[in-house]
Amino acid sequence: MRSHRFLVAGLTATLLAACATPAPAPAPTSQLATVAAARNGSAGLQVPSVSPQQLHADYWLARSADADRIRLDTAQVATLNAEQFQRDPTFNRLDAFPATMDGSRVRGWIEQLAKRPSGLLGKDGGAIGDSQIDAWMASRALGDIPAQVKVRWAVVTQRADLRTFPTDIRVFRNAQGIRERIDRFQETALFPGTPVAVLHASRDGRWLFVASPTYKAWMHREPLAYASQAEVLAFARNASQRVVAPHLLADGRQLDMSTTVTVDGNKAILPVRGSDGQLAQREVTLPAGSTVAGALPYSERNLLTQAFRLLGESYGWGHADGTRDCSGFVSDVYRSVGVQLARNTGDQRDSPVLQTQRFDEHSTRAQRLAALAKAQPGDLIFIPGHVMMVIGHLDDRTYVIHDTPGVRINDAAGDPQPWPLDGVSVTPLEPLRADAQRDFIDIMLALQHVMPRRD
Repeated sequence: MRSHRFLVAGLTATLLAACATPAPAPAPTSQLATVAAARNGSAGLQVPSVSPQQLHADYWLARSADADRIRLDTAQVATLNAEQFQRDPTFNRLDAFPATMDGSRVRGWIEQLAKRPSGLLGKDGGAIGDSQIDAWMASRALGDIPAQVKVRWAVVTQRADLRTFPTDIRVFRNAQGIRERIDRFQETALFPGTPVAVLHASRDGRWLFVASPTYKAWMHREPLAYASQAEVLAFARNASQRVVAPHLLADGRQLDMSTTVTVDGNKAILPVRGSDGQLAQREVTLPAGSTVAGALPYSERNLLTQAFRLLGESYGWGHADGTRDCSGFVSDVYRSVGVQLARNTGDQRDSPVLQTQRFDEHSTRAQRLAALAKAQPGDLIFIPGHVMMVIGHLDDRTYVIHDTPGVRINDAAGDPQPWPLDGVSVTPLEPLRADAQRDFIDIMLALQHVMPRRD
């Protein structure tokens, strides 16, 4: 989800499918897609108008005459990604980072990540006091940033959280946020093999402010292995294989869908941090049945197959607790076919590169419905704070797969009732309610076809 930092205001706060509904405790990291999909066999069926057959990608692919058409070939995908890194300000061209950087620029990035917060609660429901907030602000050590910052380079060696402030303390906006595990300091997570530029350290040295290809935030120092810029970027570039289905390794490391690795037979070559903190490599045997390949062809079949591999995986705001959120879900699916998306829903929606049809307060319901009728599988639907992926049409309804704590659907009396889902689920779009007066279609902001703009 991660639409706007510290902003869950007005409408967005009321949307259950915009990642806001009471949900059970997070599943353990070991509960990955193959296990979670079985769990969702019952969870998904709680939604009216969803049959058991519709919880399989093959059901929707059988309804398509265009499932195997290659939308973009490998060279065209590379061109699209290059254009995004060139034109989208949320992307970071690490290859263009200088050896030293103006300190005011680094300071600006840290301050842009978050202003001084207020009105926060701890996990026990108690208010976060000014003294604690003062400590977080001071921990950024902005006064220690030199006029010229020497950029260091590293590779992420294990899944790692990116945080708004250099702290593990979880904070929430209200009691509902506590129930729904919406930690306002959780930005996203980085996967093993991700290159980063290290730009600053917290006052205690335990946290580092880093720039990854798609995000800038704070992370723990321990998961990083250092090397030169050329070595770091080469390591990431050479890891051209992608994990097709998520799984755990014998050493406990989680390899998420679209994690890039180098493969030699049944061995994955993964980055590790040497005793001197420098980048080293380790061969790890992949579990039996693991599927690792280069970027899959960009087709409807591969998009839907990959999306349904995550069916039932528990929801996690900002990729917390070893899971995914709505924008992370679609990002990881698209990265399977080689296409890089921005991290947050608002940034995905506002891409200057992709084909996007926008709607505002002047757009009629008829206009929105007409656009949905033409939506193709794989297209992305945006409402405030949430993104869904189209999987097909049936009986004049648009069906979507999305990562959500839950949705609201009218009961027999016409009143919106919550349907807790807590994970990647299949739902029809039209019955989903935003509140007592509006449904999702009424508040749809954009429909995006993930292809280069024609203009």
